[in-house]
Amino acid sequence: MKTTVAISAWKDHVSTTCDFAERLVVVELDQGRELSRQEIVLSEEPATKRAKRIHELGISVLLCGSISKPLAESVTNRGVQLIPYVSGLVDEVLGAYLCGQLTRPRFLQPGCRSGARRRWRHNMRRIAQQQGG
Repeated sequence: MKTTVAISAWKDHVSTTCDFAERLVVVELDQGRELSRQEIVLSEEPATKRAKRIHELGISVLLCGSISKPLAESVTNRGVQLIPYVSGLVDEVLGAYLCGQLTRPRFLQPGCRSGARRRWRHNMRRIAQQQGG
């Protein structure tokens, strides 16, 4: 099954804040194998426009560091699976994602406790329910 994963990047690392990432590393995968990779330069734009661009690129999973609530909601409302609070080198993060090891502490953004991602997902589900989604 093909999927397209994007990693918000700054140089060769995951960008600490998705909202200000200079580019996306977009990887097309088929059953865990990399088919193609491209880098998309991002301009400074509002959250809704950035989320629209992510959606238009056909991205199904977005790996990122921290992310603002407006951008997170806009991305997830477009059907993109969001995995926030990720840290590390882009290639190592992609490898960890493919091996199901992204939950290891070394890939958790500094300053985040181990339950941060779980709490974030819970809060996003609660917000979606309140909005009728």
